[in-house]
Amino acid sequence: MQGAAREQQLCNMQPCPVDGGWSGWSTWTSCNESCGAEFQERSRKCTQPAPSYGGKTCQGKAREEHLCNLSPCPVDGGWSDWSVWTSCEYCGSIQERSRTCTSPEPGFGGKPCAGEELETHDCEDLCDVDALGRRL
Repeated sequence: MQGAAREQQLCNMQPCPVDGGWSGWSTWTSCNESCGAEFQERSRKCTQPAPSYGGKTCQGKAREEHLCNLSPCPVDGGWSDWSVWTSCEYCGSIQERSRTCTSPEPGFGGKPCAGEELETHDCEDLCDVDALGRRL
């Protein structure tokens, strides 16, 4: 008898599926602001290896983010509207009006309101004056 007792033949010549794998995470982006909420982020890629031949893509997130610099920013004070003038009671009395530093109130190291909180005005228009403008 001549010939091989056994023969081999290649079959299923298609490559096997390769599931994707994640690369390492990038470094976190920097927080540039000195106050207030800001996001930092980092990312990774499905390239170690990349999925091929029908393999599964990477599972999980390709990007992560979180808040940084959570300290509040300074708030400078602002004046409210002026109140109405008080009435003039008699010659020589004083009218007043006021405002408050509450729109907004200063906070977190912000500047207080600049200027006066109270204004006054003499009630001279109730006074009798002569032709030369002198009080009688």
